[in-house]
Amino acid sequence: MDKKTKRYVKRPEHEAKMQGALRALEKKQLPHMLCVTNMLLHGIEDPSFVRHDNTLARPYISYTQSDRVDIVLTNPPHVHVFGQGGEAKIILEGPGGVRFDWVAGINRGDQRRLLQETQRAREELIEMWGRIHEQ
Repeated sequence: MDKKTKRYVKRPEHEAKMQGALRALEKKQLPHMLCVTNMLLHGIEDPSFVRHDNTLARPYISYTQSDRVDIVLTNPPHVHVFGQGGEAKIILEGPGGVRFDWVAGINRGDQRRLLQETQRAREELIEMWGRIHEQ
């Protein structure tokens, strides 16, 4: 975010507009607290916009134009996998290739298959992730 701020925030009114437009959402309690702390450390005066919620708890069709955002920032590069009652987050970078950050409701055989498929497509997924997140 610092790169974006240095590039686009030139005057105090830009700073106020940026801080007023920020939205964040984190499903897990500890990452939520870390996100709020990180906002404070990076000069965000009021991090109360960081919601502790789950985007998957809401049907996709219920999202409206006001829910849209221009930039999505996440770290580290990862993919989310959903299906047949299970979900997982797979980290794309780091020692040893791809790995699960967390997994729920997916049997061991399917977990192994997901990691193999993700490893095969890893470079392409990292490139797409970078384009999406402007890294």
